[in-house]
Amino acid sequence: MLTVCAETGYRRAEARARANLAHVYYAQGDFRAALDLARQAIQLGRAVADRSVEVHGHGAACRAAAELGIIPDALQHGRGAVAGYRELDLRLATWECRASVASALLAGGQREQANAELESLLAEASQHAEWNIAYEAHALLYRVLAQVGDARARELLDLGYRALCSLADRHADLVPRETMMRGSFLRRELCAAWEAAALASAR
Repeated sequence: MLTVCAETGYRRAEARARANLAHVYYAQGDFRAALDLARQAIQLGRAVADRSVEVHGHGAACRAAAELGIIPDALQHGRGAVAGYRELDLRLATWECRASVASALLAGGQREQANAELESLLAEASQHAEWNIAYEAHALLYRVLAQVGDARARELLDLGYRALCSLADRHADLVPRETMMRGSFLRRELCAAWEAAALASAR
């Protein structure tokens, strides 16, 4: 796809392809490749004046940089992503980026800033019905809550796991349940955390 776009000079399609691939690489845990592709998508998106591509590029760059522990990049791209996702009225994507930033801040030792982001996000998101299906944001925020010993961690873990199970049930005719439940690094992380918590509760 990228080769064809480059050969034909179809830069808008190339920009979209790079943004999409950035999110795919992120989901599979290849954060460096995701960050590189996202940066390329942002540059191309600006060149062809495609705001949607630019925003999605920022989103992938924010989340990949957060996983890599590159906090300045995570914050910079997070600002661009959140502003853009709000313009596009994409609440789930907005929350996922903000959760990534909170997780990165905590990993970088900036506990006060991480807590402020977390509390602000929870206050906003809990007012919307979409929060009940935002399993990726739940998983990312669970990291933060669990690390600081917050009692809300288990509640958020259960909410995220139920949301993922519901997603797997809705697509059961098209995608094997195990693939849907564990098809990305974050889904695997969520399932492992929930299973460990359930086992501990059963003892």
